[in-house]
Amino acid sequence: MMSLVVAEESPTGPAGRIGLRYFSLYRLALATLFLILVWSRGLPAPLGTDHPALFGTVAHVYFGLAVLAQIALWTRAAPESAQVLAQVLLDIAAVTLFMYASGGVGSGFGTLLVVSIAIGGLLTEGRIAYPCAGFATCAVLTEELCRWLDSDLRAADYTRPAYWVRRSSRPPMSVTAWPGACARARPTPHARPPISKTSRA
Repeated sequence: MMSLVVAEESPTGPAGRIGLRYFSLYRLALATLFLILVWSRGLPAPLGTDHPALFGTVAHVYFGLAVLAQIALWTRAAPESAQVLAQVLLDIAAVTLFMYASGGVGSGFGTLLVVSIAIGGLLTEGRIAYPCAGFATCAVLTEELCRWLDSDLRAADYTRPAYWVRRSSRPPMSVTAWPGACARARPTPHARPPISKTSRA
């Protein structure tokens, strides 16, 4: 399955190239924000509450990889589908380490996982959504297992990764299907019971 994804040069044409460009800029902005927070020596909670040194190391590596991703995009060093796959996998690895350094799944970093997997699925027409969601689930479960081995029993949460997989790998709803879904979700008014002739009398 992965070989089929990498084999295609441009899965979605010009729109896919523009989307990949914005995705790379988003990752670079996020990495720059983390790096500024590390350099300011005042990480807001819960960022780096458990392992601040690990958080700082991952922030520097993540920024360097985001810059390399921009260079690869400009020079077209690899097919665009391969770049999308590589960026999503790097996001999963980096966000999982951020999560481990910041107190586990309760830190809120799972939202970044959902964003990266969802964008990667859109840019490749859904081809990498399920494989990347499975990889993210294994990564988060490994992170929670490591926290459990560190005797942090209260921080272990094995149910939330399944919810993230369901949200991130769900196919997006089209614009035309949205009004129908809203109509189906609208509560129907209760019908009044018919008035019999005997009750009128």
